[in-house]
Amino acid sequence: MASTINHDKNILSKFLNKVQSIPKIEEESLFRILKQATYKRGEKILSTDEMETRISFLLEGLIHQYYVVDGIVRTTNIILPQMTYSSYISYSSGKPSEQIQEAIINCRVLYAEKSAIENLLKTCPTICLVYLKLFEKVHLKREIRGNILHYKSSTERYRMFLEKEPNAAEYIRLVPQKHIASYLGLSPEAYSRFELRCGCIHTQIEDEKSITA
Repeated sequence: MASTINHDKNILSKFLNKVQSIPKIEEESLFRILKQATYKRGEKILSTDEMETRISFLLEGLIHQYYVVDGIVRTTNIILPQMTYSSYISYSSGKPSEQIQEAIINCRVLYAEKSAIENLLKTCPTICLVYLKLFEKVHLKREIRGNILHYKSSTERYRMFLEKEPNAAEYIRLVPQKHIASYLGLSPEAYSRFELRCGCIHTQIEDEKSITA
């Protein structure tokens, strides 16, 4: 058990220190407030009308964040390993969540409660900076998705997804098609047909990136 906890902390430490180098004393303070959780495939992590009180870090698995509108699932985000996540509207406002979080496959998570995080930030300036930078990434990701959805053409949505979403290749490799389709505002059937027809776009963009690298 101790070796697993240390391994998980090392994964988180590497992730955070890529954002900003953190002094050991601050890192140790962070580790003291962390808790562990596991979720089975299909298990609800957060349901509507529940309050979001955590910021979490996904160690293993995949998590689906979505709304249900008129009986239709509307994907807002898909969390890959080594990503942070929360239902930020509920977390920030203190109101019940309208978003659902669900484990796509079995998941392991590290998390901290809001009250503990707020106390930590008062005494750990470097972690406070990391916290702000991670929130910037959240807003950047939402802006990228908003820009993708501005395109009416499904071809352009797919192309922009591959060009602008830094984790597009990982999403395509790991995430069920129906969730990516919902994320891009397409039906699963349309997305499947479209991916077969336009799969060459992915290779083309990767080639373009290698040329300009």
